[in-house]
Amino acid sequence: MSLDVLFFHFPAYLPFMPPPGVNYLSTYVEEAGFRSEIMDINADLYQYDPNLWADIVQGGDTHKLADYYRNILVYVSNRSPRFIAFSAFEISYKSSMFLAELLRNEMPSVPIIVGGPDVLERRELYEDWIAQSLCHFLIEREGEEVLSRILRGEQHPLVGLVDMDLEHAPWLHRLPNIAHWYVSPLLLPVYASRGCTSRCLFCAHKVFWNGYRCKTPERMVSELDYYFNTFGVQRFYFTDMLLNGHMDWLDHFIEKLLESPRTYFWSSYFRVHPQLTCDRLFDLKQAGCVFMSLGLESHVQRLLDEFHKGTKVTDNERIVQDAADIGLILHVSFIIGFPSETPLEAVETLQFIRRHLDRMDHVEIYLYENVPHSLGFKKAMAYFENEENQAYRSRIASVYTDKLSLFNAKGGGVLSSHQIYSPDAAEIKIALMNHCQTHLLGAAQVELIAASKTDQRDMLDAAIAVLTAE
Repeated sequence: MSLDVLFFHFPAYLPFMPPPGVNYLSTYVEEAGFRSEIMDINADLYQYDPNLWADIVQGGDTHKLADYYRNILVYVSNRSPRFIAFSAFEISYKSSMFLAELLRNEMPSVPIIVGGPDVLERRELYEDWIAQSLCHFLIEREGEEVLSRILRGEQHPLVGLVDMDLEHAPWLHRLPNIAHWYVSPLLLPVYASRGCTSRCLFCAHKVFWNGYRCKTPERMVSELDYYFNTFGVQRFYFTDMLLNGHMDWLDHFIEKLLESPRTYFWSSYFRVHPQLTCDRLFDLKQAGCVFMSLGLESHVQRLLDEFHKGTKVTDNERIVQDAADIGLILHVSFIIGFPSETPLEAVETLQFIRRHLDRMDHVEIYLYENVPHSLGFKKAMAYFENEENQAYRSRIASVYTDKLSLFNAKGGGVLSSHQIYSPDAAEIKIALMNHCQTHLLGAAQVELIAASKTDQRDMLDAAIAVLTAE
C-alpha cells in the first residue's frame, strides 16, 4: 500500500532517542486519515556506518553519502509516497540538500515539503530550492495543520502560521520501527508546552512560536501514563523551551506526578527564576526530575539586562548550588562575545564556570551568534559592523577557537543515559561532586570524568589569561 507522506530526519546529533518533530507530525497526519512512515536517516546512517555518520555531522563532504543514498532511493521507490517531507535544521542542510537533488533527478513527480526551524531562519536558501525544483512546499513555524492542508490538496501559502490546540494534540500511538536502535530502555521525547515566556534579544524562539501555550498538568501526566501502559516507557526527555514558563503550572505538574502510583524519570530545560527555591527543586527531584538544563548565558548582570534575559546573577549562582547539592544533574550553557561585552566581563563568566565546574555536569560555552529573526538581530548587526568593535570581536573569537573549542566536547557524554534517568541519579551526582568513587561508578569512569574536568579547567585558565593580559 502506498504512503501519503514519507518523513525524513537527517544526521544531526547522536541518535539516542527518536526524533521528536517528525514523530509527532506523523501521528498528527495519521489521525487526520493519512498514511505515513518515518525514515530516521540519522539513526539509520549511524547503524550503517558510524564513521561516515560522524564525518557528515562534523561537516564532511556529503557526496560520500552517494552509495548510502542509492539504497534510500530504492526504499522510497518501494514505498511509493505521494509526498516526501524533510525536517530542516542548519546542521543537516547539506545532507538534506544532496538527497533532494537525487530525488529531483530520480523521482521528479514526487513533491517534497520542507519545514522546520531552518526554513524560518534561512528562508532565502529554501526559496532557492523551490526555484531549482528541489522542493515544492515550504512550511514556516508549526507544521501540523499546514501539512494536513497540503496533503488534502488545499491551497497553501508559503508564509503562514497555524497554532495547534495543545490540549487536543495527539499522542504518539506507535514507536519508530527502528526503536531498538536507540538507547535501551527507551528515552522518549515529549512536550508540555510550545513557545517561550521570555524575550531574549539573542534568541529566535519567540519568533518561531506564537506566544506560549501549555497542556494542562493533568493532560501531561495522563500522556506519560499512556506511554507507560502502551510501550512500557518510564524515561522522558521534555523538548520544551522551558518547563517553568508559569510557576503555578509547574507546581500543579509536580503535585500530579507525586500523586501518581508510577515513578517516571525525566529531564527538561528550565528558566532561572527567583521562585525556583531549594524546596521547589527538591520537589522536582521527588517528582522524578533527574536532569535539569539551564541557559545562564552570562554572569554579568549588565549584559543580562541589556539582552532582556530577565534573570539575576544571584539566582544563577543560588540555583546551581542548590540543584547540585540536592542531587540534580545539571546541563548549563553560556555565551561569550556578546555585543558590548568587555574582556573582563567575559572573564567574569569564565570564572563563574570555573568556580562551579564540579557542580555542573555538562557545560557548554558558545560564541555569540547573531541569529536571523532574533529580536536583537538589527541591534547586534549594527554593533558588529562598527569598525571600533572589530578588535574585541576578533580577539574573543580567537580565544574561543584557540582555547575553548574543545571545551564542550570534553564535558559531554561522561554519564550514560542509564545513569542519568535512574533512581541512582542523585547518588551518582553527589558522589561526583565529592570526588569519591561509588559502587555505581567504575574506577575508569571516575578517572575519565576527573580528567575531563582537569582539561576544562586548563582551557578556562588559558582563556582567562589571554583576556586579562594587557
